[in-house]
Amino acid sequence: MKMKKIFKQFYPYIFVVLAIIFPWFLKPGYLFFTDFVLGPKITLAWQSNQFLLNLLFKLFSFVLPVAVVEKLFFGTVLLLILLAGKFLLNQLLVFFGGDKDKNNAGLIFILSLFFLFNPFVYDRVMYGQWGIVLGFAFFVFTIGYLFKFINEPIGRSLVFAWLFMGLSFLSAPHFIFFLVPFFILFYFLYFKNKINLSKIVKYSIIGILIFFILNINWLLAAFLSNSQSGTFNQVENFNIEHYEAFKTSGNSTLAVFKNVIMMSGFWGKDQLRYLDLTKVDNNWGRSFVLLLPLIIYGIVISLKEKRIRDLSIGLLIIWLMSIFLAAGMSTPPTKVASVWLFDNIPFYKGIRETQKWVAPVVLIYGFYLCYAVWRLFSKKFFEHYKMLLGIFLAGVIVMQASLLLWGLNRQVQPVNYPEDWENVNQLITQDSACQQKILFFPWHLYMHFAWVGKIIANPASYFFDCPIIRGTNMEWGGIYESINKETTEIDSWVMESNDNLYNILKNQDVGFIVLAKEVDYQKYLPRLREQIKIGLLSVYSDTETLLVYKVNDSL
Repeated sequence: MKMKKIFKQFYPYIFVVLAIIFPWFLKPGYLFFTDFVLGPKITLAWQSNQFLLNLLFKLFSFVLPVAVVEKLFFGTVLLLILLAGKFLLNQLLVFFGGDKDKNNAGLIFILSLFFLFNPFVYDRVMYGQWGIVLGFAFFVFTIGYLFKFINEPIGRSLVFAWLFMGLSFLSAPHFIFFLVPFFILFYFLYFKNKINLSKIVKYSIIGILIFFILNINWLLAAFLSNSQSGTFNQVENFNIEHYEAFKTSGNSTLAVFKNVIMMSGFWGKDQLRYLDLTKVDNNWGRSFVLLLPLIIYGIVISLKEKRIRDLSIGLLIIWLMSIFLAAGMSTPPTKVASVWLFDNIPFYKGIRETQKWVAPVVLIYGFYLCYAVWRLFSKKFFEHYKMLLGIFLAGVIVMQASLLLWGLNRQVQPVNYPEDWENVNQLITQDSACQQKILFFPWHLYMHFAWVGKIIANPASYFFDCPIIRGTNMEWGGIYESINKETTEIDSWVMESNDNLYNILKNQDVGFIVLAKEVDYQKYLPRLREQIKIGLLSVYSDTETLLVYKVNDSL
């Protein structure tokens, strides 16, 4: 009976998530985003920061189809954001001096919606940057445990803060830069006054050890390996062109700062691959205008409250810093600072697009919104109309990113891989036992697939059993995801600056070339036919969506 009561408090949060993901379960198939694609092949690369996540996918795939696991994963991430907001808000109300025995479940639920229904989360979800969305959920949990430690200085709360910091770093390494200012603020402003220094050091060391244990596999691989496929090695390839290509959205200095202050500005929305919140019925703008007075009220009264004034000042400093750094390459003063940070702070260049600094902005708004609403709802007038005002506030918050609802406004729908992909995969696997690689054309990292109906990341490596060599060129500002000998050799062939396909196939142990009949595939046909004439290739299979060439054994 007690367990049933505990789970009952989560029903509203589960209902919200179901209102988003339920349509995906009405139809079989995978969900394809620009930056996130999945298929039946799940690779467990221990040197990747996605190893633990892929391991979970692999384990669940023994019980459920991968396409179902994918949908459940997305729902879990969204639920984690809501629950992280719930946990943080619980701790904030205690911190503000709220009555522990008073039932604030309704208020907490309404305010937790703010952490999910905002432009930052919406844009990242729609582009398929689920690692950042998951990292944000763990980020909010981290700050929640820092407040829990302030409320009740028990060592395990500090350890849990480091644990969730490690999970956030594991999901999206960029969050380390967003979390450090909060840890500095809490350590030096509060922790030294709560418990003695030896305890802080003790629990911090335990937490740091957990942080590194969670990330040990890929951190070791990144620092010890000479491979350019590692996370930090890829960062070394980032340059000023990357930062310009991914700069924060806005056609003027004022527009850039307006965007980041309103939790928007993601460059990806300008690619028109999903509905832009800022251009759809202007709900986003109206919602923020309605919430802004509450946030400002929260700031004003927190600065008047002596007990939390120092924390409020610290949060405002982090907010200003985050706004400034989020603008990044898009305004003259912030560009100078960003270039200096990229050049001088180790691995800071890995952020690449600085709009990610909006994550702390969302959390700080949540803090002030919570304080303002809590104080208002404690007044007699607001107490009398609490339910009505709560429903109105929930509607305003959801209106910020209402396009998340009902399957992301049906913008992303389940799609199955074509049947001929499965047939070709079986043919190649049976023929070669995957002793050789597959070279996949057209040579693009992102491309339009007719059977999906939009531009997505090339999903070949998630579908075919044999190792895939595919393009890493983003074709957005001339950017590449990674640069290595394997891809640069093929680049030169595609660009017709190198016509020696024989050496490329031999050096890279390619047994098959798969040409998807998508986008510009026809430009490859004349050159591949030439290779057939000289005996290098032969047509292996010709299906509705794929044209497969086999490299002759004589090679």
